[in-house]
Parts: sequence; structure tokens; C-alpha cells
Amino acid sequence: MKFFLLSAITIIGLSMCSQNKQGAVTDEVYDSCAVMPEFPGGQEALMAFIGENIKYPVHAEEVGMEGRVVCSFIIEKDGSVSNVEVVESADSLLDSEALRVMNLLSEWTPGRNEKGEAVRVRYKVPVKFELDGAHEDIEQMAEFPGGLEAFVTFISENVKYPPECEEKGIEGRVLIDIVIDENGNVTDVKVKKSVDPQLDAEALRVVKLMPKWNPGMDKGKPIKVNYTVPFTFRLK
Repeated sequence: MKFFLLSAITIIGLSMCSQNKQGAVTDEVYDSCAVMPEFPGGQEALMAFIGENIKYPVHAEEVGMEGRVVCSFIIEKDGSVSNVEVVESADSLLDSEALRVMNLLSEWTPGRNEKGEAVRVRYKVPVKFELDGAHEDIEQMAEFPGGLEAFVTFISENVKYPPECEEKGIEGRVLIDIVIDENGNVTDVKVKKSVDPQLDAEALRVVKLMPKWNPGMDKGKPIKVNYTVPFTFRLK
């Protein structure tokens, strides 16, 4: 399973119409105004729309990639959406998917100033991509040394497809639960989702080869962190 968690919709600004000039006066973009723009059905409908349309990128899912993407866009005077961009990146794969869905948004009720006039308004939406075994809400998750790219490289260089599974065409996604302790050691290794005993054994073998991780941190102190490592066995 995958989860797309949308934090509370973020609107930068306070109460009165603060403006950010973008050229001519008629093209002013407001960060906040008297009546903020609204997606048809309100915030709940907006979150539902995003949740229904986002598709977890296949490669991101295969390597266990997660993250939070914040998109910014302008809601025009006619309620259309323009200038969609990422203002807080997670990874190019997740960024692209968030952008794709933001570009599907349309037909908003436009924002209005204190005179009741429609105005252009900047809006921000955060989207959090999470997979099975969602991580704890801590300051900093444990990290493989060198980051995600090094993690993917380590897995690909060490995994060997069991010959018997290859001959029989056995494929699937094995999930391995681990605990990264306060010193970064990989402990409590166990199979969370099994596919085949031989594929499970290969995933366990590779996990046990892992070097120390950078431990998770919370309140300035290293802590134990639960982590789920996905292994996707796929024949070409």
C-alpha cells in the first residue's frame, strides 16, 4: 500500500491583501486576500482530488523512495491555474508526479480583494509520499551513508537473482523490516512481506551486508528507527 498524505493546505499570508508585484498593476499576485480562492467543494475536496489522481512513480516505489513535495501555483482571476512549480523538492520522480497532478487542478472560485474584485492569488500545496511502514514522526530519519543514490547502488550491486527462481519465472516484491539503532547498526532484521523463500533469503542476505547508517535524530539525540527496505525482483 502507498499513502499520499496532504498536510493542511498552506496559504502564505495573514488577513489583509498583501501583494507581490509581477509587472503591471493588473497582474499583481497576492499571497493573501480578503476572500481566498477555493477549490470546488473546499479543502476536503481538494485533498480527495489529489489523493485520487496521484500515482506513486514505479521506480520510486521499487527503491522505497519517500518525501514531501511542496508545489506553488497562481490561481488566476478566472479560476484557472498557472505558473505551477516546485518550491520544495523531494526527488525528481516525486516532483514530476506532484506537478502533473497540480496541473490538473482547474475551475477554482477566484480570490477577491476588499472591493470584491477578482485577483490573482499564489497558493501552496504540500504532498507527502509515503509507502508501507510509514516512518515515525521524528526530526530526522535514519539515512544510508551517501543517501538514496548510494542505497540504490548498494542494492543493485549486491542482489543476485536466485537461479531456481529465475528458471521458474518467480518475481515479486519482498519487504524487509529493520531497526537502525542509536549507533547506526542494522538490527532486528526480519521479513515483513514474503514472496518466495529463496527471494526472501536473498533480500535478508543483502540487508545483513549493509554498513552502518546515519542514525535517526530526535530532539538532538540519536534514536532507534524502524525502517522497511523493499526488494523488487523482476525478470527482464
